Amino acid sequence: MTIEWWVEAKEDLDLIYEYLAELNEKYAVKVYNTILDEVDNLLIYAESLAIEFSIESEKYLFRSSIVINGKYKIIYFVDGTRIIITHIWDCRRDPNTIRQYLN
Repeated sequence: MTIEWWVEAKEDLDLIYEYLAELNEKYAVKVYNTILDEVDNLLIYAESLAIEFSIESEKYLFRSSIVINGKYKIIYFVDGTRIIITHIWDCRRDPNTIRQYLN
């Protein structure tokens, strides 16, 4: 399997880093690296993680991996031999808005 990132997911990760770096750069690096490590771990168990039933799609079966004590979700889908990272979601945001970002 290979991992691919949507542009939006890369932007999400960069925005998280930039925001946290203003407060504490050391913590921002830790969060950034933890998210990247968890993305790499998807190569092992991508299809066994939770299905995101709140995101309806005829095209994709979205799944998520929760990281950093439940603060962030890595949202992705599996397409054959590819794991597509679509967004890095801050779980403290309104969960009803997630759909608009994936349409």
